[in-house]
This record gives sequence, C-alpha cells and structure tokens, in this order.
Amino acid sequence: MNYNHNRTLSDTELQLQDLFSALTDTAHRYVQALPVDVFALDELQQTDLVDKINPYFRFELGQYPNLHNLTLHATGTGMMFVSDLDGNVMGAETMTDDDVVTGDFTDVCVLPTPTIECLLAQEGESIPIVDQVLSPIIILENGRLKTGKDAFGNFQTEHDLSNFQVCLPLAHYLKIAVDRP
Repeated sequence: MNYNHNRTLSDTELQLQDLFSALTDTAHRYVQALPVDVFALDELQQTDLVDKINPYFRFELGQYPNLHNLTLHATGTGMMFVSDLDGNVMGAETMTDDDVVTGDFTDVCVLPTPTIECLLAQEGESIPIVDQVLSPIIILENGRLKTGKDAFGNFQTEHDLSNFQVCLPLAHYLKIAVDRP
C-alpha cells in the first residue's frame, strides 16, 4: 500500500492495509505447508489449493464491509489479470510505475501467479511462466487503465475495462491505495 509518510492514515486505509496483510499471511501459511513449490503442483492440485483458501479470503473480506466498492488505484511494477465477469482469466498485462489502474474493489481470491522475476524476464508480448507464487488477488470492477505518460505527466492512452474484472496480485510490487480524485 502506498502512502505519504508525512500524514496519518485514515481508518479506511488502515483497514485496507490490515486486510492485505491478513490475505498475504493466509496464503503464506498454505505455501509453507506444501511439500513442493506452487509451480510444481499440477493444475488439479493448484485448483484444489485455491478452492481451500478462497473461503478464508472471503471471510477476511467480510470483516471489512466498508471496503466493498471502495475506489482503489494501483501503480508499480507487476501485472494485472483481466477476466470476464464470471472470473475466467482472459489475459494479463504488465504494469510499470507509469501505469495507473483504478476501479471499485469488489472481491478477493488467491491464484498461482507468475513471479516478479518472470515479469522481469519478459521479452515481447508474452510473460514466461517458469515459476509461480501463490498470490492474494484484489478484484476491481469498473476499471480503467491509464498508460503512456509523457514528459509532463499526462497519460496518452486510457482503456475502459468496465466490461471486465481487473485482478491485481499482491505478490507483485504494486502500490494499491484508496483513490483520491
């Protein structure tokens, strides 16, 4: 979570930070109990693991009802998944500090996600998946992606992602915060 160290965090920002920490701790505990790395699990084993953890994630989110539909923004180094409204992943896009994603926080889940090292090894359009981490995912609806900052800090391109869910892995170097217009 990105914040200015010279100001006090609001209750909402503290709750968001607490939720992200609880989700990360839960995923970490499950990974610690695995006999092999997440990447070494076959698809069925990964699906079973996700199915075991997601109810805990939904419980954690339920502890913070005021965060539901809160508008968040994210920037940083990492990636975002884009899924249809039923949750079927349709693709992924890398992000940099010059990209900003905004959207309404609606849900959480856990997914095996390419590591940040995979993203750094990217050449061209594809992300090499040679390793994975089990990552909490923040799900946004009514999303927008702004890219292509010019020398004056203005964005050259804005994508309307409102027909999709935008999924942000907490395992990457993303700064996710309450959107302040």
